[in-house]
Amino acid sequence: MKIISIVREPVSRNLSMYFQAFHVPLMDINSSTDNRQESNTNLQAFRNDFFNKFNHHYGVNWFDDEFKKTWGIDIYEYPFHKEEGYTVIEKGNVEVLLLKMEKLNDSEEVIRDFLEMEEFTLKNENMGDKKWYQSVYREFKQNIEPSEEYLDDLYRSKYMDHFYTKEETEAFMAKYRNETPSSKVTLP
Repeated sequence: MKIISIVREPVSRNLSMYFQAFHVPLMDINSSTDNRQESNTNLQAFRNDFFNKFNHHYGVNWFDDEFKKTWGIDIYEYPFHKEEGYTVIEKGNVEVLLLKMEKLNDSEEVIRDFLEMEEFTLKNENMGDKKWYQSVYREFKQNIEPSEEYLDDLYRSKYMDHFYTKEETEAFMAKYRNETPSSKVTLP
């Protein structure tokens, strides 16, 4: 059996998942005017909901809470090639390809080889910038201001230590601290 699983920087993952699971009524409830247009959405209500109700640890705990229980493989027992952005784990009749989301577009050959296919083409689907909530999502991401405690909690986790270099982690943190040349943060 072959399994492909993606790892992703946790803040971007959380923002994406929050909107992926976004419900139309939430958008309607948080509109600031009666015409219910996307441009009138109350982003502060979304920020409060995101930071106060969303499970921010689900992604960083997923391999322990879900993957290990389902497949009997503790991926933390195997080294991950952080610079290359992928690792193949073999245990019994199971092969697992772990890929960094941030390097996914450069992984077509790795996936093709793992699947032992002569031809394989990677297609970008399920992109937030192509969904019905795209303008709200874009504005939400550009203006997100996570606390230092929030960043430390996610970026100082065993998940980040296992999959990302210290330089990558520091770059992610700097992005969310607005330590970039522009005053706005743009997420992948």
